[in-house]
Amino acid sequence: MRRDSGIDIQQNNNPDISAYTENRYNVFIVIWAIAALFHMARSNVFFDSLDYCLFSISIAILIVKPSSIPRLLLFISLQLITTFRIMPTVANHEIFYALANLTILQALVYVSIKNQTFNIDKKSLFDTFAPAIRIELMILYFYVVFHKLNTDFFNPGFSCATDFYKEQNSHNLLPSSNALFLANAYFTICIEALIPLLLCFKKTRNAGLIIGLIFHFIIAYNPINRFFDISAAIFAAYVLFMNYSFSDIITDVYNKINNYLKKLLQQTYSPGRLLLISIMFTAVLLIVFLSTKYVSDYFRYFLWTIFSTIFICCAILSVSKKSSGIKDITKVHFRVPSTAFLFIPFIIFINGLCPYLGLKTNYSFSMFSNLRTEGNISNHFFMPVSLQIFDYQKDIIEIISSTNPHLQKIADRKELIVFFSFNRLVHYLHPKRVEYLRNGKHFIYDINSHVPEDPDLIKDNPYILHKLLVFRTIKKYDPQPCSH
Repeated sequence: MRRDSGIDIQQNNNPDISAYTENRYNVFIVIWAIAALFHMARSNVFFDSLDYCLFSISIAILIVKPSSIPRLLLFISLQLITTFRIMPTVANHEIFYALANLTILQALVYVSIKNQTFNIDKKSLFDTFAPAIRIELMILYFYVVFHKLNTDFFNPGFSCATDFYKEQNSHNLLPSSNALFLANAYFTICIEALIPLLLCFKKTRNAGLIIGLIFHFIIAYNPINRFFDISAAIFAAYVLFMNYSFSDIITDVYNKINNYLKKLLQQTYSPGRLLLISIMFTAVLLIVFLSTKYVSDYFRYFLWTIFSTIFICCAILSVSKKSSGIKDITKVHFRVPSTAFLFIPFIIFINGLCPYLGLKTNYSFSMFSNLRTEGNISNHFFMPVSLQIFDYQKDIIEIISSTNPHLQKIADRKELIVFFSFNRLVHYLHPKRVEYLRNGKHFIYDINSHVPEDPDLIKDNPYILHKLLVFRTIKKYDPQPCSH
């Protein structure tokens, strides 16, 4: 058995296996690129800046030819550049996406050095990066569940699970009660824990895929946060757990649609038929235009519905197929070809561990978890404050008043922030005056003062720390409400 593959040596030599794996690779790359499109659509930043514009172009050309390594390198490079530029305010799924791209880049280097050629074999490349990204997805799921194990998430009056249920039930079609809200919190935990557990084992993997697809399909429509970008990234990662039949079905669907469109364009139509098609096309555009006045993000939700429905149908068809020999020889494993491929999963693990180490609390996979670890207080069931080896979260600021509107809003909302964030805001916003309490001690910052009362405000945070650390504000009084 080769260490860098889950298929026997005899099977590796079979050209049919290589062809199916290459097809599987191409399908993964296309869906991986589509996930990036949904991320761009989430904030509508396709042409906001030069790097976004170039990245949008790289996505398009990669989808057209997913087998191209130069196009893949361009895509990964531009995604990493755009991510670094907007750090530290990088969404949780974008952190996962960027680090997974680094894993693919690492695999490209590894395979080219190992085979001593830049003519990359797609099967070797896929078998190299797939196990590491599977591990990374499991770590992401672990923290999504682990961060929610706190007292406030199971408080029906403040739980994020309650907020999401209420928003999803905005038309009051479902019953509402504290008992139901509490049950929903437990249900959320159980589903999010069950999915990765089922994915880990061959006999339960198909069930895990279907449950996961349906779960992420539904939450994509929640009004609190448009999760279709996160769901699209998860869908793409699921391809790494699917058999050859799935990529085969996806390819067949694509070829049929492509052939149908070609025939449609080649046909000659009578004037009456062309008029009918034009009327129907205009009617569809009119419906879409009118709907946008009443439904937020109609066009993006429309695209997500089409994409996700096709994806789920193909997944159900693939798992329901009886074994057909070579197409189903798919061993999903977590064995990396080298210990070097555990480095990026380790980075992902540390990113999720940050709140308990005293480091950043935002963008650490703790989104919508009600977790609090700041100010020598932890609401987690079994992660005490004593585990924090860094003091960033212990240095708490309460703003009393300020001439700056943003800082004054923090004061009006009775929110606390860590000094690291406060220092950054002072140097970025340049308020004329701020009155605040730092760990209970009174200070006044005046821009006209040559020597501030708090000497720590003289210098801004180091650039590298500014790029890596970001902290959410917290309410002065517990329990903590739901926040990103």
